Amino acid sequence: MSEVAHFFLDEGNLIKIRLPFNSKFIKHFRKNTYNTYVWNRQEKVYQTPFSTYAFKFAAKDCTKFFEISYCDKLKPIIEFTDSIKDCIFEPTLVRSGNFYYIVGSNESLHEQIKDMALDDSMQSLYACSLLGIKVHEDILANNLPKQFAASRTFRISKDMVPLVRDWLRMLEIQNIVMSPRFGSDVKNSLNIQASYVIDQLNKASFSIIIPKNRTQLHTNIRDNLAGKRFVYFSTKLEDQYEVANNINADKVVVLDF
Repeated sequence: MSEVAHFFLDEGNLIKIRLPFNSKFIKHFRKNTYNTYVWNRQEKVYQTPFSTYAFKFAAKDCTKFFEISYCDKLKPIIEFTDSIKDCIFEPTLVRSGNFYYIVGSNESLHEQIKDMALDDSMQSLYACSLLGIKVHEDILANNLPKQFAASRTFRISKDMVPLVRDWLRMLEIQNIVMSPRFGSDVKNSLNIQASYVIDQLNKASFSIIIPKNRTQLHTNIRDNLAGKRFVYFSTKLEDQYEVANNINADKVVVLDF
């Protein structure tokens, strides 16, 4: 009778593997640089935070030495993942039941997220956005705060400015950079627009930079915001592709009014 490796998922979203002692497997399993499993001596299991990458990594190695048995919690997750894997080509946060995990992950990304709490909180969705991880539409569910947290670029109307102000505070983002287009001395519609936005933002304790030109913009970012999180407020007249590629902001808010 073949030896069996038992895979199960605990309440803390840890994937655990209980298997018979096999020195060849242990040597093979431990030598991989991207193996995030650790040995739990008390429970006599290998364990790591659940992700599809971690699961597939271990399952692939275990099948070389054992038959595999999955617990009832893992079976629907495996079935769900298999059902959408051909539709998702980028790392994406998905949900199955009460569990959240990344589909389409890779070795380097898994190393970055192995200790990250995955759920549908704004903080978790924001952390995903910073790593380039998309969020499945079933999690966002037409929820504007969650959509904002999960997006790198977000378009807003005038009545949404106070909401964005509050969302930024919830995400603990302190630094805001306004587009140089708002820094012009000419009294035009953009100045009026900027004045309203700044008045709203000033109701909270943000650090706001309003450069007068592109040179000031990049100088301020280089000298004052290196290594810091910041949001860039853009106008709808700007080339958003250029903004995304040349302004290394954590998030771009496009004033679409």
